Amino acid sequence: MRKIEYISVLIILITIGISYRYYNILPDSIISHWDMKGSPNGYMNKMVVLSAIPIISIVIFTMFAVLSRIKDSNGKLKFIIKDAQNYLDFFTVLFLSFMLYVQIIIIVSNIGNKINIQLNLPVFIAIIFFYTGEILPKIKRNKLIGFRTPWTLKDDIVWEKTQLLGGKLFKIGGLFALISIFQIKYIFYITFLPITIFIIYIYYYSYKEYKLKIEQEEKWK
Repeated sequence: MRKIEYISVLIILITIGISYRYYNILPDSIISHWDMKGSPNGYMNKMVVLSAIPIISIVIFTMFAVLSRIKDSNGKLKFIIKDAQNYLDFFTVLFLSFMLYVQIIIIVSNIGNKINIQLNLPVFIAIIFFYTGEILPKIKRNKLIGFRTPWTLKDDIVWEKTQLLGGKLFKIGGLFALISIFQIKYIFYITFLPITIFIIYIYYYSYKEYKLKIEQEEKWK
């Protein structure tokens, strides 16, 4: 296992350790969801809530660890991210840190401390959006990560154009997440509505680019 992977494992162990430490202190039913105004509006069994994030973290870590070890027919490592093992490693650490951060917010808010969820999440979300925007254009065509539409999976050029656009729009989404801090009342709308619209447009864009490419190829026949 590589050094960076030990950091990821440490983050997961801290997440599990914190959950175990506070499990008996928390009530049987704890806050699991907040509304658009940052007020609790959903409760679930503490076992389910406290187990979810560690499980997600383990799955994500395992997936990226496997991706970093895929080899081609010649036995050489075959990265789906161009010249960028470091990008994959850092994204893994970043995502696991975010999961740990969310777990801490859930625990702290359920042991009697008032947490302003609207101020605590946007900065971290902005960082993840921006870094996702940085990494998307570097992803080679594959069936696991990136914008995998029916059209991007059929053509390398359409794939590259779509990931490039997706990267730019996710960075803009990161800026929206930061701006939302100054409009607390509409923070979730400002953060997630733009990124939802961007994703829908990216899917349309991939279809349009593929259709245009097919039409151009037909003209040259």
